[in-house]
Amino acid sequence: MKRLSVLTFAAILLAASGAYAAEALKVAVVDFARVINDSKDGKAANAEFETLVKSKQAEVNAKAAALENAKNDVDKESDKAAKQKKDADLRKVGAEYQTLLAASQAEVQKKGVDMRNALMADILKVVEKIGAEDKYSLIVSSETAPYFQKSLDITDKVTKRFDEFRQKGKK
Repeated sequence: MKRLSVLTFAAILLAASGAYAAEALKVAVVDFARVINDSKDGKAANAEFETLVKSKQAEVNAKAAALENAKNDVDKESDKAAKQKKDADLRKVGAEYQTLLAASQAEVQKKGVDMRNALMADILKVVEKIGAEDKYSLIVSSETAPYFQKSLDITDKVTKRFDEFRQKGKK
């Protein structure tokens, strides 16, 4: 997959160099993960996400403790009829645990994707604006560029402009 990305990148550069033969090709690289992690709203989103994860983990842990207690009750019971009832309760709590676990995982995953997509939408607007203003021919993600000169990295500039962009949007 990386090889395909490198080949695609090389093809784009070759095509762009023919189209801009009279102009110098201006390329930049952005580390989008770093923009998210270093920006104010990215940090806030990460903190909110961590709070959600801890909350869901606490719920799951509480249900796991209830499941363990129900299992211990079954193991301690000597009366056959009472043991059957507690065994039914154990199965019910086990099913509730599995349902809660799946729902919590799905909610956490969806929230993470939604938060990242919301941030990325605005980050891409900022990147497009910087690209147009500074007349870049190509801006690529650092994930698709296995090597690049550090002078091509505009991540700090994108982070600063992203913070400004989001601050203006909140006013």
